[in-house]
Amino acid sequence: MATNFGNEVAIFSINQDQSKYIAIIALEDELASLDSGTYEEVYSGYEIRSLQKHPLEQAFRHLIPAKSFEYFTQQENFIFLANEPAELKLMIDAIEADDTWGKSIAFQKFYQRGLQESNVSIFFREPVLSENEKWKPLLDSLGLSSLGWVSIQFSALDNHFYTSANLASKTKEVKSTDQIKSRLSYRLPNFIDRGFAVRNQITGGSEVVLQDSTFKIHLFNPANGILWQSQLDGMIQDIKQIDYYKNNKLQYLISTQSSLYLIDRLGRDVEGFPKKLSMLVNSMELVDYDKSRNYRYLVQSSNSDVYILDKDGKPLEGWSPNHFLFSIKDKPKHYRIGGKDYFLMLSVEGFIYLVNRKGDVEKKYLLPINPIRVITYWKWGLI
Repeated sequence: MATNFGNEVAIFSINQDQSKYIAIIALEDELASLDSGTYEEVYSGYEIRSLQKHPLEQAFRHLIPAKSFEYFTQQENFIFLANEPAELKLMIDAIEADDTWGKSIAFQKFYQRGLQESNVSIFFREPVLSENEKWKPLLDSLGLSSLGWVSIQFSALDNHFYTSANLASKTKEVKSTDQIKSRLSYRLPNFIDRGFAVRNQITGGSEVVLQDSTFKIHLFNPANGILWQSQLDGMIQDIKQIDYYKNNKLQYLISTQSSLYLIDRLGRDVEGFPKKLSMLVNSMELVDYDKSRNYRYLVQSSNSDVYILDKDGKPLEGWSPNHFLFSIKDKPKHYRIGGKDYFLMLSVEGFIYLVNRKGDVEKKYLLPINPIRVITYWKWGLI
């Protein structure tokens, strides 16, 4: 293998019980690549591939957990390795959503307090010791019961070795009476029928789409009240946020029983929308096969016919509609399994069907449901 490893390696856990790890290893050259095996798929612009036998475990056996890293993805001169493709996808989703420690202001402040030149650093956000009852009295006595961030760092200089610890406790923000904002109230012209939580793409905070009894929707921000209004032709069935133009700006994809709306962040209809649909919509599922933002809309009609519409709302061949010989109980769900796409459908008879992208049923399973014992008591004189 021609790959030359750099001088940086990092290991992090992607779940609370620390049973799943991802290794990050720097390469000396951005153009260097690992020998790839037979598995390959693209997810959100990242190529995930299987790894042929290589001296990775031997080269880093003292630094990485003793487990197999069989899949990888490469970004610039770094490779990310995991035991399963699903673990890499979790990491990619976190990167795309800016849900990483590097994007956290709290972590950046804590990181700058530590030794920048240390050879090895171990960071904890929720130290294991705080969950151990045996250590609790000691932690309480030292005033360390509410630790927020902890790092242990190891350094070597001129044949001398140093160890340091950096501790940061959780701090509760105390606001004075003058800092507490007065409660605001807003009056809407009609009775509010339902609401949906959405994300503000600029601040990352929460907003609410409210729909009133006249089918009009209102984007509500807790700080500024109603930002805009738009009239729909019926009650909202589903609402999703999508990046229609692939420019990191979100729009609101909304389905009613008879139409498909796409509204931008200023409350304006995207060109070509709304689309009047030929079926009565029972549910809608957003599908993005490989996180490429080439969206598909999976629509279940009121008579259990299933349609798949392209990004612009046009029915796709084979799904215009696809009429199944069973009645669908709940809205179909999309899953990617082993690099292949399937739609999971539950019938009213209790069967689970796996349907491929062509619309063919590949698997059928009986959903095991424990029978419910019904006991009826009779008592004379009572109805």
